[in-house]
Amino acid sequence: MNVTSFVVETQPGMSGAVLRDLALMDRISVFGVKDDRMVVVLESATPDELEAMTAALQNLEFVTGVNPVFSAHE
Repeated sequence: MNVTSFVVETQPGMSGAVLRDLALMDRISVFGVKDDRMVVVLESATPDELEAMTAALQNLEFVTGVNPVFSAHE
């Protein structure tokens, strides 16, 4: 199991739209939102899955940045 946190940045005023998209994704939790930034935690089974999940975050409409903060691998 891999647990990785990110600060996700959105276009101004678009964090609500990104939150709606994140709610549809599996194994993604949001732990805080302030202005156009949010703390997102991904849980993945393998490094390849983490890479795919990170790419999905980066490709969401209105997302301008996906910045890793912490990662733990078991």
